[in-house]
Amino acid sequence: MKKEVVMLKKITDSAIFNYEIDDRLLIEELSEYIDAHKDNICSFFNINIGTEKPIINIINKKENLDKIHRKFNNLKDMDEVPKWIVGLSASDMQIYYLSINDYKNTSHNFKKKDYKMYLDMYKKTIVHEYVHYVNRLFCKKNNCSFSIKCLSEGIAQYLSNQKSDSVLKFNYSLSEILTSNQCYNGWYLVTKYIIEKYPRELFIELLKDNNRAEKFIKDKYEEINNYYTCINNSIIKEIDEKK
Repeated sequence: MKKEVVMLKKITDSAIFNYEIDDRLLIEELSEYIDAHKDNICSFFNINIGTEKPIINIINKKENLDKIHRKFNNLKDMDEVPKWIVGLSASDMQIYYLSINDYKNTSHNFKKKDYKMYLDMYKKTIVHEYVHYVNRLFCKKNNCSFSIKCLSEGIAQYLSNQKSDSVLKFNYSLSEILTSNQCYNGWYLVTKYIIEKYPRELFIELLKDNNRAEKFIKDKYEEINNYYTCINNSIIKEIDEKK
């Protein structure tokens, strides 16, 4: 006998969650985590969510998420969806994300003893998508196209603290930063540099104007590259001195 699907809805200060009953404990943790980070994100973009709360759909099974992915990416039913894909911010302004409880059917499978570590990464990833949503509201408010990928992906990582504990080496060409589809560490480092070395107001203006943002990154690329090169050399020197 096929198990009946029981859908639930939870409305918080930050979002509207749609989920199946098996994920009710996950939603409690996730909603509390997003509520704790919402104000910082909205303050950065100077956006008031108000009644425009994002709808976050937690999808119980990978196969169901794959169907949603195909729909929004105009793929055929027989087209394979990579095992690493576990979520998307869709064109309908909703977030669709696989429950961590079905990560066993993805390339992100983990051992039971590592659940807390993966749950922490999972929550940060959902906040990453939440930042994208607020960024879209920001662009709507300012009547501009969605922010350049380098900065939109960079700020999503920066505000979600996904890379805050990582030691990353900057070894990316200007072309990779501006044209690659997979340069997340590079995008994060460029964004981090601009935010921490220049006024926030400048970064906000760059989010509004992709042409200006691209020109700024081109003009400052050597400056950014030299900065991280110096940091990397300092780390290497420190390691050598401890040997």
